[in-house]
Amino acid sequence: MYCLLPALLDALDGAPPAHPSMLRPPPQLLAPSRPPDRSGERAVCGNNYAFHQETEHFTIQWEDAAVPQARVDEIGERLEAAWTYFGDQGWQLPPYADSCYLWFILDTTMSGSGLTTLYYNDDFPEGYPVTFLHPTYVEQDYPGFAVSVAVHEFAHMLQFTVEDYFTHRDRTWYWEASAEWMAEKTAPDLDWYADSTWWYADFPDGDYNTTANFHPYGMLGLNAWIDQRVGFGAITDAWQTAAQHDEGWDLRIARATGQDFASLVADFSGAYAAAALTESSLYWPPVREAAHTGVPDREKIPLPGLYGSYYIDIERADAPLAWGGDVAARFVAGGAWSDTPPASGDYTAIFTATATPGTFWYGRSAGGDTGDTGAGGPEDTGAGGAEDPGGKTPRACASAAPGPSGASLPASSPGLLSLGLLVAIRRRRA
Repeated sequence: MYCLLPALLDALDGAPPAHPSMLRPPPQLLAPSRPPDRSGERAVCGNNYAFHQETEHFTIQWEDAAVPQARVDEIGERLEAAWTYFGDQGWQLPPYADSCYLWFILDTTMSGSGLTTLYYNDDFPEGYPVTFLHPTYVEQDYPGFAVSVAVHEFAHMLQFTVEDYFTHRDRTWYWEASAEWMAEKTAPDLDWYADSTWWYADFPDGDYNTTANFHPYGMLGLNAWIDQRVGFGAITDAWQTAAQHDEGWDLRIARATGQDFASLVADFSGAYAAAALTESSLYWPPVREAAHTGVPDREKIPLPGLYGSYYIDIERADAPLAWGGDVAARFVAGGAWSDTPPASGDYTAIFTATATPGTFWYGRSAGGDTGDTGAGGPEDTGAGGAEDPGGKTPRACASAAPGPSGASLPASSPGLLSLGLLVAIRRRRA
């Protein structure tokens, strides 16, 4: 099994856990104690595995003697670089890290790529963050992938400090979208994040906050656009003020960027289709909802998911384009995007839903919204879509937060669950 998230949910419902530490900590961490603060001096809070290596802020622990030492060293170096970067950016660092090393346990028996969790006891009432990481996951085809996963998982440790995942399931999408981009910020030479754009490109019309089809990982592209347009400080601000605003990420992001969320997503979709993002050459192209030779008479179709986008190709436009409904429209031609359709030529129209449910229409007719879909329907509902990635299987993992002293809690308990990494690798386009 690659994705541990379904197995985690099954375990919370009483099924055998797919990982032995999914609901309870391992013996080494069953009851770790926090030592007294000693002017920033850290200790291993718990009992060591057969092998361990400490950096300034982390303890990397493992049992398998075959784990490459070079991999341990690189994970430690990347984690320390991430600690410095996010600390300098003003991120709130994990609790207890002043006296305890943060645990990264390298587990070659894992069926997924990683698992980030919190364990609680009397010494750690806010939860002690721990990551289980497969150090050589899919190593033959994707060497070094685990290094990027390590940074992604550290991002989840930071997220735990300001947001409770389980209380608001509709907010979990941004955990993954952020963690993917955060890995890129501190490990830009790896570029593993770019493969995850598949999960947006293959499903651009999904609700912005859906967790279906690995969509949250593809939404990293929105963060790439925010970073490019406004700066990474806006993403930092959205997270660091999250506890002050009990609201969805659409409102938090709008506040941090100073831009209406619907317009922000519409602009992102235009930039994505125009390949105007900094590393667009690494990204998957979005699936097209339809393709037309000439402007159709009239098309009336259901709105996509909230803030989801339909990409529609129009070849040899022979008339002005009109549209209506609760959508924001952007248009791409000649490698540039705007909110005005070209008068002629080839272009891509992108319609982003600003409300649901409902319908919208586009075509030659500028009259009232009457009748069903007009003649001249799409010639190819899949034109321009992402290529088949060759049957690659999603690489995945998940994260849970057991209760005090590692006790298993019912699935309805607040704070139980925090969605962890669900990294998915697809064959990158040449």
